Amino acid sequence: MTPHLDQQTPQQEQQHSPIYLKVAQEFPELIEDNERVTRGEKPQTEVFKRTGRIFSEALGLDPSLENSLGAVLLAARLASMQLADERRLTFHQGTVPARTVIQ
Repeated sequence: MTPHLDQQTPQQEQQHSPIYLKVAQEFPELIEDNERVTRGEKPQTEVFKRTGRIFSEALGLDPSLENSLGAVLLAARLASMQLADERRLTFHQGTVPARTVIQ
């Protein structure tokens, strides 16, 4: 399951919520990938896919989080940290894939 950023409130109201704006500011790629998924396209970023897995795990623990943009934001932050750690580990092992961007 991937997070759908338009489930909590009607889209227009949600786009003005402080949490939605925080997600958009910190993770614009999530907003872009969410729009792709809404159109029936595949997401293009690993952070979106990882966020979806983390968010699904959180829902398994507490189904009441289903409409929580705060839970999506926290899942995205965790996903971003995990991916950064994986890039650092790969770099330190000397096996940096050609397409990896090191920040």
